[in-house]
Amino acid sequence: ALIRGDDVTEDDTEPLARIAVGGIVLVVALSALLHVVRGRPGIDDPVGELGAAGGVLGMVVGGPLHAATAVVGSVLILGVVAMAGVIVVTGSSARAVGSGALQLVRPVPVLFMRGLRSLFRDPSTPDVIDLRDRSGPFDQDADGPGDRAESADPEPEEEKPKRRRAAKAEEPPRDVEQQALPMDPGDWTLPPSSLLARSDRQEVDATQVVERGRLLQATLAQFDVHTTLLDPIVGPTVTRYVLELGEGVKVSKLENLRKDIAYAMASPDVRILAPIPGRRAIGVEVPNTRRDIITVGDILASKEARQASHPLEVAIGRDINGRNMMVNLATMPHVLISGATGSGKSS
Repeated sequence: ALIRGDDVTEDDTEPLARIAVGGIVLVVALSALLHVVRGRPGIDDPVGELGAAGGVLGMVVGGPLHAATAVVGSVLILGVVAMAGVIVVTGSSARAVGSGALQLVRPVPVLFMRGLRSLFRDPSTPDVIDLRDRSGPFDQDADGPGDRAESADPEPEEEKPKRRRAAKAEEPPRDVEQQALPMDPGDWTLPPSSLLARSDRQEVDATQVVERGRLLQATLAQFDVHTTLLDPIVGPTVTRYVLELGEGVKVSKLENLRKDIAYAMASPDVRILAPIPGRRAIGVEVPNTRRDIITVGDILASKEARQASHPLEVAIGRDINGRNMMVNLATMPHVLISGATGSGKSS
């Protein structure tokens, strides 16, 4: 009945026993709770201090409970026992007691917010602000029905004719003389290309290239992909191994082995050209263990740079075949990319 919320019914002889049992439970719980929260004085402490902390009864019950469950556990347990005592004494249900406790606690947040506002409020600001302007010509005290009727129906004002603004006369376009700029190159000299740093050419380890090619061929053979290794192409950063597929070997099967090839070649990634443009062969590009550094001076000192005739031709780099790449900016598409700072426009 306590859990369902029904009222507890007793005979006429039961209330006294119920109140006595509930009162004893409540007194024991409150005494132990006072002992726990008031410093837990001992038997050797002053009598007044021990009495204010629940007395001997609180020490006997609260002391062992605190030693077993600490302060937080003791308070929770004793609070539940005290609530049970209240339920037994009053003969109410747990739901009714909880509802009453909720009604007592509900105003606490409102009072807390009011106190918080009063801390940040200017003391000179009045609580009530009179919004009526008493400095005007109206008498605020004489607010009769006649005055209200007069103020409710004011006399209509005559509409004033709108003035038309004179249209501004359009100014005739003025002829601005375009200043011609000289087209001659001027008396300046192009700095020599010797000012640019050049990189040291590194020799290719042909033995290592051949061994890695055989390792690639053996790895593919483990997956029943039989190939013929042709001459590899060593570039500045990658080496392209040219392979001819055997009879009945599908190109898609080789493409699906990209991660296995990278694992066998001890490389983070490989690139597969299937097929190489203009050839009946497959290209597998593997990063070099030692990469060449190509500088701007290397490109501008090349034959391709000397053959460049357009002023907007710039050096791009060197491809895998060793050709120096120059590109004309005038022939490239121009795109304006908008976006906030840090949004990834450069990438």
